[in-house]
Amino acid sequence: MAITARDINILTPGFKAIFDEAFRARADSLVYPLIATEVESTNESEDYRWLGDIPSMRLWEAERQINDVRGFSYTVQNKLYEATIGVERTVIEDDRLNLIRPRLTALGDEAARYIDQALVEYLTDGTTRPAYDGVAFFSASRVAGDSTINNIVSGALSADTLNTAMARMMSFRSDRGKPLGIIPDTLVVGPALQLTASNILEAGYFISSDTEITVRRNVLQGRLNLIVTPYITDDSWFVLCTNRGIRPLILQWRTRPELESLEAESESAFMRDVFLYGVRARFGLGYTYPQLAVMGTGS
Repeated sequence: MAITARDINILTPGFKAIFDEAFRARADSLVYPLIATEVESTNESEDYRWLGDIPSMRLWEAERQINDVRGFSYTVQNKLYEATIGVERTVIEDDRLNLIRPRLTALGDEAARYIDQALVEYLTDGTTRPAYDGVAFFSASRVAGDSTINNIVSGALSADTLNTAMARMMSFRSDRGKPLGIIPDTLVVGPALQLTASNILEAGYFISSDTEITVRRNVLQGRLNLIVTPYITDDSWFVLCTNRGIRPLILQWRTRPELESLEAESESAFMRDVFLYGVRARFGLGYTYPQLAVMGTGS
């Protein structure tokens, strides 16, 4: 049968539904909703200069104490992303739609997967990418008021280094020197540390046998949620606080992933007898407060 624009208009909503279903199914099992603050964007970029201002509650005496926005400038730029597949016109012409569904499903799955990869890699790049104050997100020498914010712990993941990271996060102060009351709740590792992290957070007891066998209760059991992601490819590890109104990372949506098509009357269909279907998305990535994350360097 001849394929007309009307035929394509009937099929396209169904194709988009297949894509959307696959995207949602994959997104439900991903990391980014757990560690990132999602922000809707209406412009090419968004300014987060307010990140430098964390006022603490105080007893109201006489007049309010005005906390002016500090002189920081932190802009998150939206970038454009795509993935495109070609579908032979003959596949649709012969009504072999069962051959298209797996490809559209894979496209929706990939759109969700890539966002996870991009966000986790942004986290691991925190030693070189700047936060709102111009200092690397993970830094041993960030100055906050009269104190230093060191959110890097040296060493391989162990019960001792994990406890050090948690204690350090809980001691962090704002740039006005006030305790922030941050309680870490998440440990993020790659596949290489999955067994180590599981033992630290899930085992009921530790058994040591230096000179004699000793059994100790594991006080870290159940203290943190464990996230294992394939996008951490070394033995670095990350302790995060995700239980507040703002999480350590920013996922800024300008356009959420959507399926677009170039079909019956397109140049591609005329010259190559191929219909094009592609996912398009615009989003930006950034950091919020360095106090919400501590990086372990690994061995």
